Amino acid sequence: MSRCEGAYLDFDDDIESTLHALSPHERAQEAGVPMYIGCGASPGMTNVMVVDAAGDLDSVDNIDMYWVVGDERPGSGRAVLEHMLHVAAGPCLTWETADL
Repeated sequence: MSRCEGAYLDFDDDIESTLHALSPHERAQEAGVPMYIGCGASPGMTNVMVVDAAGDLDSVDNIDMYWVVGDERPGSGRAVLEHMLHVAAGPCLTWETADL
C-alpha cells in the first residue's frame, strides 16, 4: 500500500455535499490520505481564525463574526441567504469524539 503525502480539506457546509464528499472515505483511508470533511467557511474556518486570534490576546470578553455580502453580483445576496436557510433548516451530521 502506498502512502500519499497530501490531505483532502473540504469546505462543504450542507448535508448533500458532505455526504457526497464522504463517499471515497474507504479508498482514501486505504491510501493513507486524511480527509477533513465539512470544514465550511462559517462555521468552520472562521472558528479557526477566531481561536488563533484569541490566542494572541491576554483576555477575550466577546468575539463577533460578521459575514458581509456585497452587491457586486446581482442576486448574490439572495443566494447566500437561501443557502444559509437551507443549511440551517435541515438535518445536520455530527460526530462525537473522545475527550482530547
